[in-house]
Amino acid sequence: MSRNDFPPDYKKVFYSQEMMRNESIADVKDGKTFSFWQIGYEIFGTDDSVLSVESIATLWHCLHTFPLDGLRLRISDKRILQALCKQYSISDTELHRILSLLESCNEDGNTFYNLYVQGGGSREFARMLAHLLCLADKNMFNSSVIQDMLKDDLALEAAKNLNTIYGELKSRCKDSDIVMVPAMPKTWNAYTTVVYDARVNDYDKAIAGGGNLFIDTTNPDYIHSGAGIGVTRIAEYLLATGKGVDASNASWMNTEI
Repeated sequence: MSRNDFPPDYKKVFYSQEMMRNESIADVKDGKTFSFWQIGYEIFGTDDSVLSVESIATLWHCLHTFPLDGLRLRISDKRILQALCKQYSISDTELHRILSLLESCNEDGNTFYNLYVQGGGSREFARMLAHLLCLADKNMFNSSVIQDMLKDDLALEAAKNLNTIYGELKSRCKDSDIVMVPAMPKTWNAYTTVVYDARVNDYDKAIAGGGNLFIDTTNPDYIHSGAGIGVTRIAEYLLATGKGVDASNASWMNTEI
């Protein structure tokens, strides 16, 4: 922003470009590509909750006009899993193994429990996290569950934050499907507090994802929130479902966002 002489009060930056990522050969065979198209944005500010609402609402406005079956936004806060790990004395090294397992089992609680315990992990920790994941799968995970089951200050702060975000989003994004989940392993390393993604029915990958990041160590209150929208994945989904074969007369193509 400094190099391109953006105004000092510039708050939101959009971009659209081809992205490059070094995936493993095995991942590429499973459908992940080295290059893909992405539309994204970064929003800058000082209030974590306010910035989250603005960023997630922006994502909803970008996506909801497309013919996406079962579009839902999932929101989480890293401090939930951090508090759970603290409660059961889970090391940072062990946390990385947990995140890897969560990703490989698509955040399925029962599968995670079996894999983690078989690998020598704590049964008590696995039981608690699996329970939270199962609640999320039934759309029963919320801020009250966090407050009741995790008493750590980190978790309580996350619960308060998510409750504020959820309430504001329900007000701004009418008739939207917004759910809370206890963890999102895929975006763990990219953000510091709030993380979120967008999913649709009959497609096993997120079509968008984002979160909040503290960007200035000299000013811990200054953060940015942003998301990447997977144009390649959305196109793949639309073609696979027959919604993108003939888009010339589709009403959503002419909708202003």
